[in-house]
Amino acid sequence: MIISGGFNGNEKMNDICILKNAINVDNFDYEPDENNTPNWMIAKIDNLDNGISGAQSEIIYINNEPHLLILGGYDNARTLQPMIRVINYNDVRENDSESKYAYNVSSDVLYEGCLERRWFQSFQVNNHLFIHGGFDYNGPINSMYKISVDEIVNLYNNGNNNDNNNNIQLNTKKNQKKKKIKTNFVLVNQKGCVPSPRRWHTVTPNSFNENQCFLFGGYDGSICNDGLFEFNYETETWKSMNVKGNDIPVGRCRHTFTQISEKEILMIGGYDTDRKTSKPPLLDVYKLTLDDYQWHKIENWNIIDVCKKSGHSTTLIDDHKLLIFGGSKHSTLLSVLDTRNI
Repeated sequence: MIISGGFNGNEKMNDICILKNAINVDNFDYEPDENNTPNWMIAKIDNLDNGISGAQSEIIYINNEPHLLILGGYDNARTLQPMIRVINYNDVRENDSESKYAYNVSSDVLYEGCLERRWFQSFQVNNHLFIHGGFDYNGPINSMYKISVDEIVNLYNNGNNNDNNNNIQLNTKKNQKKKKIKTNFVLVNQKGCVPSPRRWHTVTPNSFNENQCFLFGGYDGSICNDGLFEFNYETETWKSMNVKGNDIPVGRCRHTFTQISEKEILMIGGYDTDRKTSKPPLLDVYKLTLDDYQWHKIENWNIIDVCKKSGHSTTLIDDHKLLIFGGSKHSTLLSVLDTRNI
């Protein structure tokens, strides 16, 4: 499990945290800094001194080595950041001193000048990286762009191998050459019932259907949306889904929407406002079944108590362990939920 950047309540962070042995954790809550916790590796990003939040991250393989992409976001000066930063995962290693940050890692910048945004969604399907929606200097947006992962790899390798490239810039702080390469994102011609501009929404690819993903929620500047949309990658067409259920969830943002089985997506928490009010996170958990598009409200309080948060992140590992990290309710708490009990 990898955490990059974010907001700790006071400032935006410029670190990377990797939970090495996440697959070994059990079904309980714990703080990452306690002695009995799994092994975390933490490093600062040396050319990101002003922190970053509102970004997304993805893992791709370059020359058979995993690399972390940090996408978009904004810093403490509220400046939008380059669309793609690349960090070699193998550069993040276990701390060898008592310091919380024993070393720094650097990121190579691949950028597209018109795509900078924050609070958007990113996802990978059919060897392509997609970005959707978010918020730029003009407000909420609903555009979608894609780029081949192979092209990102080629751009990265070409920048590394071409020292005479005029786009390569020298980082005098570390005396290391940093790439700054314009990437060729393609604007997706979205058709059908295209969702309105929004931020803080979720887009979840269907792991069992390579042509399908689902969008839920998001804040459009006025309200939090409650609509469920299906996107078909092959036809590039959106469809508004007719959902069922005795208890339909309210519109929300800053939630998570994680596929936990072939026919089930789990939605956790969020806010039903833009969070400028003092309202707490939503204390609810819903399961969406994909064979009939029906919502099922989870009534088990033990599950709800673990999940009462917003602005968190989730990762499903070992087919049934859902790792839930951070959020406005618990800034550092890591929870592990066994989805077989839902």
